[in-house]
Amino acid sequence: MSAARLVALDTPVWIAFIEQKSAFLADVNPLFESLKSGRVRVVTSSVGLIEILTGALLRGDELLARRAEEVLTGLDGSTVVPVTLEVARHAARLRAAYGLRTPDAIHLATAVAAEAAEFVTTDRRLARVKEIEVRVLKAASKVSKR
Repeated sequence: MSAARLVALDTPVWIAFIEQKSAFLADVNPLFESLKSGRVRVVTSSVGLIEILTGALLRGDELLARRAEEVLTGLDGSTVVPVTLEVARHAARLRAAYGLRTPDAIHLATAVAAEAAEFVTTDRRLARVKEIEVRVLKAASKVSKR
């Protein structure tokens, strides 16, 4: 059996999976099925945990915050990576080269440092980054009401 493919995930991908309320579920759920079956492993920056917990806490949803942390840190094949000096340096270079926001640069630098095969996001602005393959998920089309 071949080694599982390593995929880096952006924060909105995790949020879609955890909350199951996103237009991106058609792409997100199969990705997590691949994780569950061992076909892929996933990596994300600890910045993602900050972003997800902040969103839940701003809504006053302690239960969601706890559940989100359990999902990010407890899934087999999933790794939350701290921001290292190497990642910080690479993030600075990505910010300078592409005009990225700091969290986006950290997520992408984490993916590169982890040697992920691709970075999965919902943000099409990140597709211009050339240091790693960026896969932008497409939102499902809304069904028209007649």
